Amino acid sequence: MNMNQLRPILLFFIGLVSIALPSCTKEESSPRAPAIQLLQLGSAQFVDDRTLYTGQEAHFEAKIIAPAAVRKIELEIRQKSGYGNYSFTKEYTTPYSGQTAIADFHDYPLLPEDLALGDYSFQLKVTDTQGQIGKVESDVTMKAGDGSGGGGHVHVP
Repeated sequence: MNMNQLRPILLFFIGLVSIALPSCTKEESSPRAPAIQLLQLGSAQFVDDRTLYTGQEAHFEAKIIAPAAVRKIELEIRQKSGYGNYSFTKEYTTPYSGQTAIADFHDYPLLPEDLALGDYSFQLKVTDTQGQIGKVESDVTMKAGDGSGGGGHVHVP
């Protein structure tokens, strides 16, 4: 084989190597996006049934792994159906920012008594220090509470 016959083969292999090498180094330099495992979601009585009650505390618990360290965590409970347009949001930074692993992230947000019953969406989102986002979503059902206001748990700041 002469050089003219080898040239296309050689150019093909050079192109293949030039594509493969940059993609490998990019993956190695960026830590994975945050990962969230939702361990429990339900009423404050520690029931994991994806059911929330008006006028009572909701309860959720999650495990978070953020190799590039947590910048902020955001919670949103949003109405999906019905006549209302309820949306509850909360942002958590202290004491979680800078952590790479949170084994027991939880809160007990108190839900208003006048919420419409029906389908809602629960979303927990973690943003790391590199701007990468991990999130977990779950459908929840809002039912009428018994007026007790929940279990009197201490709320996460």
